[in-house]
Amino acid sequence: MRLRVLGAFLVVVVVAACSSAGDDDSSGDDDDGGTPTYWADVYGILDANCVGCHSTGGIGPFSLTGYANAQANAALLPGVTASREMPPSNIDNSGNCNTWTDARWLSDADISTLAAWNTAGAPEGNPADAPTPVPTPATEIAEVDVTLDIGVDYTPTLAPDEYRCFLVDGPTTAQYLTAYKTVPGNDAIVHHVVLFALSSAAAQTEAENLDAASPGQPGYTCFGGAQVASTIVTVWAPGTGATFFPAGTGIALPANRKLVLQMHYNTSAVVGSDRTTIDLDLEPTVGSPAQLFPLGVGSFTIPPGENSYAVIAPTQTSPVNATVHLVYPHMHQRGETLRVNRNGACMVDVPRWNFGWQQFFRSTTPIQVQAGDTLDVTCTYDTQQDTNPIQSGEGTDEEMCGVGLYVTL
Repeated sequence: MRLRVLGAFLVVVVVAACSSAGDDDSSGDDDDGGTPTYWADVYGILDANCVGCHSTGGIGPFSLTGYANAQANAALLPGVTASREMPPSNIDNSGNCNTWTDARWLSDADISTLAAWNTAGAPEGNPADAPTPVPTPATEIAEVDVTLDIGVDYTPTLAPDEYRCFLVDGPTTAQYLTAYKTVPGNDAIVHHVVLFALSSAAAQTEAENLDAASPGQPGYTCFGGAQVASTIVTVWAPGTGATFFPAGTGIALPANRKLVLQMHYNTSAVVGSDRTTIDLDLEPTVGSPAQLFPLGVGSFTIPPGENSYAVIAPTQTSPVNATVHLVYPHMHQRGETLRVNRNGACMVDVPRWNFGWQQFFRSTTPIQVQAGDTLDVTCTYDTQQDTNPIQSGEGTDEEMCGVGLYVTL
């Protein structure tokens, strides 16, 4: 598959919010069978899954930090959690199709506890009954070798969302990226941050031309991705701390080639300036170089007026043995579901696609793919509001169907 196809479906609008939690039925249970209280039963659920976004100054529209805030919003919790609109997560983490360490997935018991707490009038209970707070993700990387800086205090002008790409200088020698920390300049408007590695010197020239064609403002508009041949190397969303690739792995960055830093600004509530930076931890060598392997469909057409139209990618056969550490599903705004099967069995399941909440998902246990294994991707779309066929592509009114796999060989 050509590299441009790789970039075509890996380009993203990535949003990962909140801290992660697995499908542990014990996290929100009321052990004594009585009425659930905030401190004994609800605090732990919200702390693990919600307050990373829903906190004062966070990207969430209201705070769930502390009893008073949780009580004020108790009536909202049963509906949005039962529908799994919240916490926002595209991937299924029920255990029916692998498990993922960062999927922000509430167990059925958690959802029932929130509903019962609201029905009971959202009682506070005793603070002494609170579980130990969920450990926050590591906040610092061991060594900062390069700090990427967009170079300006940029104020978005589009509403309610603006996607802006900035060219930044990469390392001066060939290196492997092993860890990074994104530092948003303005938490109130930064919805997500994605860093792309340009695939060639020609791609850099294309990006520079796009930048030059946007006079008076640094960077260029870039819904969906970098708009040139590229691959993702970092992602950030509210609640994300320092990010570490699996030990002994890393993504190669060439010497003296620019990178593209994509900002997604949400300006629906407030407007202000931002100057985001990304700290990189680089190594000259790693034991297992990683790469992003593409699965999906490069070209397709979806007819209008369809409730759940399926696009099925041609079966791909793995040419080598590989270990899958991370997966990145991707569609656009008409997407409904996405599924990857390996040898006919479920490998990745996205039952409720939400374009606004995209991210890498790390497998709890790395998935082993053997040479000769078959990999199939199926995406479904809702085009009931459309009157014209929908083409595949990177544009706002186009669609994609793909998954990026972070693999080592």
